Amino acid sequence: MKGLHKFLKVFIFVQLGACTGDVLRQYLHYVNHQEMYITWSAPWYTGIQLTVAFTAFTVALTTLAYFLVGRMLRRREASTSPKGACD
Repeated sequence: MKGLHKFLKVFIFVQLGACTGDVLRQYLHYVNHQEMYITWSAPWYTGIQLTVAFTAFTVALTTLAYFLVGRMLRRREASTSPKGACD
C-alpha cells in the first residue's frame, strides 16, 4: 500500500507536467503557424481547453485515490500499533 501511495503522489505531478508540456507545445505551434489556424472554425485554444479539462479530471480522480489509500494506511497503522504505546 505504501508503494501505491507513493506512486499516486508521483503520478499526480507527472500528469501536471505532461499537461504543462502539451499546452506549451500547442501554444508555440500556434505562435509559429498562425496562418494554419485562420481557416479553422474552432478557436486555436480549443485543444488546450480539452487538455486542461481532461488533466483536471484525471488529477482529481488520482488525488481522491491518493487520499483514500492514505486513509487506509493510517487505519492499518493504528490497528497494528500496540495499545497504550507512546510515540
